[in-house]
Amino acid sequence: MKTIQLSFLPWRIPPGEQPDWQSPSGYAMLEAAMPLENLTRARIVQALNLLGKLAEEESVELEVCIYGGTAMMLAYGARERTKDLDAIIRPSDVAKRLAVRVAEELRLDESWLNDEVRRFVSDAGTFAPLRIHELEAAAKQHLKITRPSASYLLAMKALSCRPPLPGYPGDVQDLKFLIRKMNIKTLQQIEEHIGRFYPYEALTSSAEEIIKCLLPKPGDDSK
Repeated sequence: MKTIQLSFLPWRIPPGEQPDWQSPSGYAMLEAAMPLENLTRARIVQALNLLGKLAEEESVELEVCIYGGTAMMLAYGARERTKDLDAIIRPSDVAKRLAVRVAEELRLDESWLNDEVRRFVSDAGTFAPLRIHELEAAAKQHLKITRPSASYLLAMKALSCRPPLPGYPGDVQDLKFLIRKMNIKTLQQIEEHIGRFYPYEALTSSAEEIIKCLLPKPGDDSK
């Protein structure tokens, strides 16, 4: 059974060669790949508003599906910052061209829009509209924004399960939030969500240990 590699970095790690992120070499790889600015909700909204204006100028509609930490931040308020905007935008050629202009005009790092997630999406993925009340008229009209369902996000986060490091939150806090939100009680429930979207994938032993620590203990009434 293969192990899925849910890389957030702007390069692909060959299968079976994902480093130990807590080791000195793993941390060095993370540090070297960090973008220049951690993006707040306000900064992301600013970028989306400009993207919408540029799309309006070209009379195009962009389909924007937002994943990862950005989805956690915009949909649930579960984060204050994220390293980049994980998104798949169609048509991709137009989106990439306009994203360069957004980076230039807002002085964002060129890696602010990261579409590497496209390598790891599931054909069975489920989605919901993403309502962002701060969006201006042009963005609301020319950006059709969606995000993965909570179940789909949980599956992706559980398979990735990157631990936190200085300057990088990893997936653990996102998993903790989703486990509470979805009232998850057991590891089996998480495996069932994974099976819906990635039937040929399995949790690593280290991911299982991390997730077990996040599950509610017997008699724990917290939600």
